[in-house]
Amino acid sequence: FPSPTYSPTAAPSAQLTSEPSQKIHYEVLIRNGFEFPNRWGNFVKGGPHAGWIRGRIAHGGLGALALRGNYGSVSSIYVTNINLALFTSLRVDFYHLSLQFKKGDRFLLEYMPDDSGLWIELKTYVWRRHFRNVKWYHRSVTLETREYDKIGIRLRSDASVTRRKILIDDVTIMGMHS
Repeated sequence: FPSPTYSPTAAPSAQLTSEPSQKIHYEVLIRNGFEFPNRWGNFVKGGPHAGWIRGRIAHGGLGALALRGNYGSVSSIYVTNINLALFTSLRVDFYHLSLQFKKGDRFLLEYMPDDSGLWIELKTYVWRRHFRNVKWYHRSVTLETREYDKIGIRLRSDASVTRRKILIDDVTIMGMHS
């Protein structure tokens, strides 16, 4: 079935200042807290190794998404067809918490340019190097997008066994232009 296209909404704009002479404007394209009843928000479940959880373990509110194991796309959540026509870069903000991760376990933030069908690693987070178990971490990753018309974003578990989970919550994707 065809994927929906996500375009800029009437969400409020804001400014980030990295240097006094340079103002960066961003616009919220997608914001998901994964709360009931819209548990998946704009994201699609990659398969049976992605699920929704409810409870106080969630970062914000009572809902979060859980990814487990290392089964490729079925251990992922993703959103596609983000319209980049007005933007020079994209920023992805999210929170994550690992449960029972061990040595060698990791998870990935990936992107797919222009519906190419090819997911490209943007950032890899490795247990003990980048995070520990049972603690929420905030991540913010920026990707230059000048050469793309549309993009997809995917978060994928790469844990050695199924019982090891990475929880994802409070995802915000913003288009940025200067």
